[in-house]
Amino acid sequence: MCANYRKYDQKQFYFTIIHPEMLKKENPLVAAVEFFVDNYVNVEQFSGKVKNDNGGAPAIHPKMMLKI
Repeated sequence: MCANYRKYDQKQFYFTIIHPEMLKKENPLVAAVEFFVDNYVNVEQFSGKVKNDNGGAPAIHPKMMLKI
């Protein structure tokens, strides 16, 4: 193998805390995307496609997925 990979260890974990408000202050693009999605994007068409009323984990809101 010629590729240089990081050590592969599935037992290793990484945890970081992300503060959305700090991200918006430091990166105006993040704030602009949030503003645009919250104010101009209609996600009603996605609601008809979600079929988890009878069980399973709740679906992630479409606006959250668009912001990511």
